[in-house]
Amino acid sequence: MSAIPVGGQKADGRVQPLRSEADGTIHVTGAVVVAGAVDQGLPNAGGALAWPVTDAAVLARLNVALSTRASEATLATRASEATVASILAQLDVALSTRASEATAVATQALLGAGLPAALGQGTKATSLAVVLPSDADGFLGADRATLGSGVVEGRHTQVSANFTQVVANNNVSTTTAGGGSVTQGSGLATFATGVAATASATGRTIGTVRYASGREIYALITAIFTTPTDAASTQRIGLYDANNGFYIGYNGTGFGVAVRKTAVDTFTARASWNGDLLTGAAGSKFTRGGVPEAVDLTKENLYRIRFAWLGAAPIRFEIMSPDGEWVTFHMIRQPNVAAIPSVDTPDLPVAVEVTKTVSDATDLVLKTSCWEGGIVGSLTPLQNPNIDAGNSSTTTLGIAGVFTGIGFDVSAYSAISVTAFANVAGTLNLEFSTDNVTFEAPVVYVVAAGANVTVNTGPQARYFRVRYVNGAVVQTTFRLQTIERPAAIQPSTVPVATAISPSGDALLTKGVITGVTTAGGGAFVDVKVAPSGAVQVGGSIDQGTGGASAWLAKEQRAATSSVARVASSAVNVTLLASNANRLGVRLHNDSTKICYVKFGITATSIDFTVRMNPQDFYADDLYTGRIDGIWSAANGGMQVTELTA
Repeated sequence: MSAIPVGGQKADGRVQPLRSEADGTIHVTGAVVVAGAVDQGLPNAGGALAWPVTDAAVLARLNVALSTRASEATLATRASEATVASILAQLDVALSTRASEATAVATQALLGAGLPAALGQGTKATSLAVVLPSDADGFLGADRATLGSGVVEGRHTQVSANFTQVVANNNVSTTTAGGGSVTQGSGLATFATGVAATASATGRTIGTVRYASGREIYALITAIFTTPTDAASTQRIGLYDANNGFYIGYNGTGFGVAVRKTAVDTFTARASWNGDLLTGAAGSKFTRGGVPEAVDLTKENLYRIRFAWLGAAPIRFEIMSPDGEWVTFHMIRQPNVAAIPSVDTPDLPVAVEVTKTVSDATDLVLKTSCWEGGIVGSLTPLQNPNIDAGNSSTTTLGIAGVFTGIGFDVSAYSAISVTAFANVAGTLNLEFSTDNVTFEAPVVYVVAAGANVTVNTGPQARYFRVRYVNGAVVQTTFRLQTIERPAAIQPSTVPVATAISPSGDALLTKGVITGVTTAGGGAFVDVKVAPSGAVQVGGSIDQGTGGASAWLAKEQRAATSSVARVASSAVNVTLLASNANRLGVRLHNDSTKICYVKFGITATSIDFTVRMNPQDFYADDLYTGRIDGIWSAANGGMQVTELTA
């Protein structure tokens, strides 16, 4: 029985044998693909048999050639076209990316025995070489993730921008300086410096890509660059912030890629790339109709940056060719080169910038249509609480000592529990931040000496930390623990007999009291309150006892009265001074003239609270301020009675 080696063609043209398990199972990562007809060296009219393609997404290109061609005469007499086509059709199915072990074994048997039997023993057709497109490592040429596995999971979008809409509708923040501008139109966002010597325009997604261990991070971006004319300028787009990340673009007049770590950029110019230089040279994968062509950076191109982080995973910079294939033009081979991670954090926004610093008058313009950033696969739902060591402590504090925790990303959690105990008094601050730099403490809890305080709250911003401030006595005992929980829990509870404390945990509830109006019809109206917040009550209130019961406006009754007579006057006089302890006032006009009474300062005949005719009586049990009066003419006076406790 003849052996039939199967291999993949590497980028340098050499054939790399396909990897297999001990039992002969073919090792496949990615997709087996076929395009067009396959030349099998058979004596038919066209010299080629059509290969039956059953899964176009999996089969894109499969070139099959006979390593030692059988003579046409022997092949013509020993096998018919139909027989060979039937065997190759089975091979087409067997080499699908997700072939089971049983199918792979059957394929091995087919390759090892079926084809020689069909061709006939004793012919010169002793082997069959299957040339499959593969990468430099010998893996089949599918879309392969950074860590080596075929991409079979969906992409999980975490940030995006679609500039068919105005920039403000895309959760993108922008800044401009020195005449720079950000505009949108014709499906493009345009970031331009203008012609001023010093200018800038920047944009970044408000959110960031959120890393999950073992997942690949990616950014898809389109860009149209301006050919720069001065070294004191930049055009950048990628996955980065002020301190960390990766970008593509111009540093001065040189185009390349960069990695940014702790605000320091390491730039690799195009001439130093370790992948496709995109110059249109022979062998370039950046092709149109299979013919290499040079990239035009002033035209819109689709770029991809992807990496799996883990601190040491490679970082790939890619571009989509006119033929629709991803082409790697540079890779940062991070493993085994550094004692520190590639970047300090992989949680990064998609960002763009154009800047000029003491440059020429060239208007640097970077245009872009769309951004997407995320991870390959979905985030694994959290199952267990996290004991937050960075926000927990048992180290005692000195006088006015402070424990400050470490900012922790709580965006994937639903609840936070913090428990604090100390033998002396202190304060517990729960602080939140949007950027892990500036923290605010919306709630401060007093921790009494020897008292245990537990607070359950929810995330109020992406980052959280605890800050505990000790009082004026050195601690001898201190226990602080923070737990982030994946599911919401009920607020802290205490026994009913526990005294209410201002530092106790509580839910803030606001509401509106309404009641059925006495006007009839069953309509509801809001209950009114005085400016001080006291409920205003008039008449009687139905208490549900079958009738109406009188409601006292004030529970405290007056026990003291002060009676005075104020002579009438045709000019303003004060009838009663302000008194916060007043429970009521009674007025009697014993004049033969009209008196105009004002709750406030300076009464007139057109500025008053109540008009008291001769011998009128007036009572009030709410107002405690100054009362003035003026008569139409001087005659008689006002009897004033003030009621107090």
